[in-house]
Amino acid sequence: MAALLFVVGLKLDLQHIRHIGPVALATGLGQLAFTIVIGFFLILALGKGWLEALYVAVALTFSSTIIIVKLLADKRAIDSLHGRIAVGFLIVQDLAVVIAMMAMSALRSDGAEGSLPALAGSLVTRIGAAAVSLYALMRYLLPRLVDRMAQSQELLLIFAVAWGTGLAARGEWAGFSKEAGAFLAGFSLASARYRDAINARLSGIRDFLLLFFFIDLGAKLDFSTLGGEILPALVLSLFVLVGNPLIVMAIMGYSRGPCRRF
Repeated sequence: MAALLFVVGLKLDLQHIRHIGPVALATGLGQLAFTIVIGFFLILALGKGWLEALYVAVALTFSSTIIIVKLLADKRAIDSLHGRIAVGFLIVQDLAVVIAMMAMSALRSDGAEGSLPALAGSLVTRIGAAAVSLYALMRYLLPRLVDRMAQSQELLLIFAVAWGTGLAARGEWAGFSKEAGAFLAGFSLASARYRDAINARLSGIRDFLLLFFFIDLGAKLDFSTLGGEILPALVLSLFVLVGNPLIVMAIMGYSRGPCRRF
């Protein structure tokens, strides 16, 4: 999973959001807010606790970015208007979700000790330190380092894998998760000049890991434990499958003026 999130992070070039502008921001943030707020109260209505409802509501916002990007690439539609808008609001969602992942991982590791203000202060400090460190790396170190590594395609691939592994381990050490660290490692390389070369080299690994991701997902399905959760699962699935497209269509319809200008 960490390796797949590293590949997802590689797709998140901030220049992409700048080109799409308010359409991606409005769609991504609007769908996030709709899903979390409505999902939270829906889960509470199903008889769950507030903390469980919060976790599940955030989980409902996760999008299969890597699968969508692969489908768009296979159909050669990733550079079309709808493809770029789709990738744009997926970028916004993934950035918001990875912050939520970091927050939940930090709260889980510190949840047994300290008061709520102390936990909130620790969380803000950690996320702030991670943001500052990532900015410094992307601004001053990585461009020169990647340029050096790019003198050899094999060395560039080895560096990318090592960079992802290192930041994944660092993320777990810092009290977040290795998945969040791997995502940030990919994100830090997403604006590099040789990002497309890294992506091309990792495409085979990505498809291979996707295969094992679905195998592992299927192996973990235990239908004997689903007896009491079938109704909540059906309700939440219907909410995601119907509600999310409707809110995206509504926001895109409201933003069609900017879309036409684009």
